[in-house]
Amino acid sequence: MKLIKDNKRYNPDKINLIFSLIISLIFTLIVVVVSSKITGKIINDSRKEFDDYCEDLSSGYAQSVQLKIESYFFALQCYINTNYAQNHTDEETQKFINSIRNVNHPDFMNMSFVNTRGVGYRQNMTLSDVTDRVYFHKIVKEGYDHYVSSPIRSHMNDEPVIIFASAVKKADGSLRGFFSASVKLSTLNKEVSGYLLDKDEWLFILGEQGKFICHPDEKMLLKTYEPVATDNHLLTSSQLTRIGKGHYKTISTRGTPVTIFLQKIPSTNWTLGLSVPDTFFSVFKKKEMNFRILILILGIITMTVFSFLEFFIIHLLHKHQHIETIYDPLTTLSTRKYFESEASKALKRNPNSKFIFIECDIRDFRFTYQNYGEEASDNMIFFFSRILNKLSLHYNAYIGRGFADHFYILAKISSVRKAMSVFKQELAVVNKKTKEYAIPFTAKFGISFLMPDNKERTKTIQDLIGQAAFAKTSIQGSPLTQYSIYNSKLLSRIKRERFIESHMEEALKNNEFYVMYQPKISLSTEKIVGAEALVRWRSPKLGQMLPDSFIPLFEKNGFITKLDFYVYEQVFKFLEGQIAKGNPIVPVSVNMSRAHSKADKFMHDFLEVFKRYSIPPELIQIEILERSVMNDLTLKEITDKLHKEGFSVAMDDFGSGQSSLNMLTKIPIDVLKFDREFLSSSTKENGQMDESSAEFIEILIEMSKVLNKSTVFEGVETATQRDFLRSIKCDVAQGYFYSKPLSEQDFVEFIKTHN
Repeated sequence: MKLIKDNKRYNPDKINLIFSLIISLIFTLIVVVVSSKITGKIINDSRKEFDDYCEDLSSGYAQSVQLKIESYFFALQCYINTNYAQNHTDEETQKFINSIRNVNHPDFMNMSFVNTRGVGYRQNMTLSDVTDRVYFHKIVKEGYDHYVSSPIRSHMNDEPVIIFASAVKKADGSLRGFFSASVKLSTLNKEVSGYLLDKDEWLFILGEQGKFICHPDEKMLLKTYEPVATDNHLLTSSQLTRIGKGHYKTISTRGTPVTIFLQKIPSTNWTLGLSVPDTFFSVFKKKEMNFRILILILGIITMTVFSFLEFFIIHLLHKHQHIETIYDPLTTLSTRKYFESEASKALKRNPNSKFIFIECDIRDFRFTYQNYGEEASDNMIFFFSRILNKLSLHYNAYIGRGFADHFYILAKISSVRKAMSVFKQELAVVNKKTKEYAIPFTAKFGISFLMPDNKERTKTIQDLIGQAAFAKTSIQGSPLTQYSIYNSKLLSRIKRERFIESHMEEALKNNEFYVMYQPKISLSTEKIVGAEALVRWRSPKLGQMLPDSFIPLFEKNGFITKLDFYVYEQVFKFLEGQIAKGNPIVPVSVNMSRAHSKADKFMHDFLEVFKRYSIPPELIQIEILERSVMNDLTLKEITDKLHKEGFSVAMDDFGSGQSSLNMLTKIPIDVLKFDREFLSSSTKENGQMDESSAEFIEILIEMSKVLNKSTVFEGVETATQRDFLRSIKCDVAQGYFYSKPLSEQDFVEFIKTHN
C-alpha cells in the first residue's frame, strides 16, 4: 500500500520505522537520565552498605570465637558434672581424667585438676606448681567461676598457650579447686583463620597491650604493631585494643591500606579485628561505574536498533514458535518430548548395542521450593542441569529435562562394568559440587540397562524411564543411598514390601503380631531381673517373619508407631494377668521407635493405654534409641516426663551412633544398654576377648558407674563373654547364653526357675 500527499509517495514501512526510531530515542533519553540518578545513589549508598556488612561480619566472627571459647568451658563442665573431683582425692581425680583422655576436646593439649594450694594434677600423670599463674589467683583468690588467661608459656614444653579454667565447688559452695585445659596458641590461630569467608580478608585477635593472639602470619603472634608511616591518624595495635569497637582506616601488617572493623569478644579482654583491603571497595566502585557506562551504551544501542529489529524478531518468533517444544527454556536442555523422540531414534539405529539410562532428581526438592521460593528453586535446577550436562559428556549421551527437578540421560555403552565405573567417578564429582552450592543438596539416581538380546529390544524409552524411576523409589527413605539399579531382585523386593504394606493394617487387626520376652540376668546373682519385649509376626500369607524383614519398612512408612502401641498393650495385659494369678514377675522393657518425635503426644497416648491396666509403673522400662532422629532436647523432655510418671528409661544400642559424655550428662537416663556389636567385634575366632577391645569396654563400664548409670550388655553368647562382663562389674547380661526370646508361657516358667 502507498500513501500520496503533496504529490510525494510515502512508504508506510518507512513511516513506521521513523516513528519507532523517534519513540526509541525519547525512551532512551529517559532511561539514561533515570539510570544515571539511580547509579549515583547506588554509588553513594554502597559504601555504607559495605560498612554495615563488614560490621555484621566482624560481629559474626566474634560470636564464632565466643562459641569456641564456650565449647572449651562446656567440655570442662562435663568433667565437673561427673562430681568426681568432689567425691575423690586429688590423685583419684588425676587417674580419672587420665582414663578418659580419649574423649578430650580435640583442641586440648593437656588437662589438669588444680587444688586450692596450687598443685596441678596433669592428665599425663605429672604434677605442676601454678601458684604464680594469673588464672590461679583469679579462680582461688578472686572467686572467678571461669577464666580465660592471656597467652603464657606452658610448663610442659614452653610453647605459647591459652589456659581455660573452671571452678569446682563443694556441696556447701566452697571451692574444691578447678579444672584447667591448655590450648596451643597455634591451634586457636588455625581455628580462627578457618572462619574466613574471603581470602582477601584478614582476621586477627588482640590481647592485652595490643599483642596479637591470632594473626594470619604466625610470626606476628605475641607481638605489637605500629604502622610505618608519617600519618599520625594511623592506629597502632595498642590503640586498637583500647578502642575495641567501630571501624577505622590504617595500614595493615602487609603494608597495604585497610579498614579495620573491631569487636570485643565477651568474657575476655580480647579484641577481634577484621581487616578489609581498601582495594575491595575501589574495585566494587569501579564495577558500579562500568555498569553505569554499560547501561548508557546498551540503552542507546538497544533502543536505537529496536525499530530495526522489531519486524525481524516478530518474523523470527513466528518462524520458530515451536522452539519451546524442543528446548527447555530454563535449562536449555531437551524437553522430555524431544528427548524421548531422539532417544527412540538412537535405540532403533543401534539394535545390537548396550545402553544405560539414568533418571535423577534432587532429594527433598519440595523442601527447597517451600522454604526458599520459586526463584531459588529455579536457580538450583539450572545449577544441577549444568552438572548433569557435564556428566553426560563423559558418556557422549543424550540428556533432557522432565518435569520439575527430574532429568534423563541415555548413553550407548561398551559394558555395564565400565559404565558403572564412570558413573561412580562422576557421582563423586556431582556430590562435591552440590555440597558447595549456596543451598547444599544431594541427588538420587535410578538406573536401568538395555541389553542387545531380542527379548529386551522390545522395550521403549518410556519403559526404561519407568524402570529407572521404579528403582529410584527403593531408596526414597534411605538418605545414605544415592542410586539404585533396576533388576529382577529389586522388583521382587519392592513387590514384597508393597505386599507387606498392603497387609500390615489387616495383620494388626487380626492379632498376627505377637510378643516374645528375652530375659535379662544379673551377673552378680545369676537371677532374672527383667526382660525385653520383642515383636514377631506370624502371617498366614507370608509365614513366620523376623523383625528385620518388616521393622525397617514400618519405620520408613510410619506404621511402626501403631505397632509400638500394640506391643505396649500386649505387655501391659500380660503383666496384669500375671499379677492377678499371683505369679512372680519382673520388669519388662519396651522399645520406643525413632518415629516418635513429639514428647507431649507420645506421653499422652502412652499414658492413655497404660492407665487402662492395673500395673505399677516400676514394672515398665522404656528403651529409647541412641540413633533416634529426635534431638537431645526432645529426648530429655520425654525422659523427664517418663520419670515423673514413675517409669525408668534405658538408652538402647548405646555406642552404635554418635553418643558422647556431654549427651549423657544432659539426658537423665537410668540404664545404658550396650549394642551387641561391642561383644561380637571384640571376640576372637578362638572365643577369647581381644585385649584392646576389652580394655575399651572396661573404660565404658567405669564411666557409666561414675555417671550412676546401670549397665546392660546385649548379645552375650558364650561363658567367656559372661565371665569377662562379670569381671568388669557390668550389671546385667542379655543374650542366647542365658535364653533366646521366649513365648509368654515359657517366659513364666523361666521366671519361676531363675527367680
